[in-house]
Amino acid sequence: MTKLSKKIKLLERQKRVAVIARREALSALADAQMSETQSLDLARRSRALAARSGVSQRGTIGADLHDRTRFAASLAGIAKHAQRASGQSAQERDNAALSLAVQEQRLERIDEHLSEAKREANLQAALRDNPDGAMMARKLLSHSQSPSHSSDRDPQT
Repeated sequence: MTKLSKKIKLLERQKRVAVIARREALSALADAQMSETQSLDLARRSRALAARSGVSQRGTIGADLHDRTRFAASLAGIAKHAQRASGQSAQERDNAALSLAVQEQRLERIDEHLSEAKREANLQAALRDNPDGAMMARKLLSHSQSPSHSSDRDPQT
């Protein structure tokens, strides 16, 4: 196994790992978004229920008034807790989005390196198969790697 084929195998393994890491980051982002949505919904519904359960009936006895007040207070506590949880979920969502972006960049870099290694392997195979074309292949390779091409140059220079 040549050095180049080992490099290609290593890059292919790294790509598989990067794909899995990207998938996990995407899943974490979806979970954080769902958690944030659920927390906000719970807070909204708890506040609405607490507002509806206020004392509005006349002739309510003291025990009922006390129970309704405790119920409304516990709903307000749930709403407050859910609001805090939604804030934490939003932070987790932001972290997961950043992690996903990092994993996508990593995957792109690995893909680029893998493509370069495969192009180089194909060139080496072509050179082995056609030794007379070696000079042309070297020229093509050097031309494709140079930052400026002849078509990019100013015709007046």
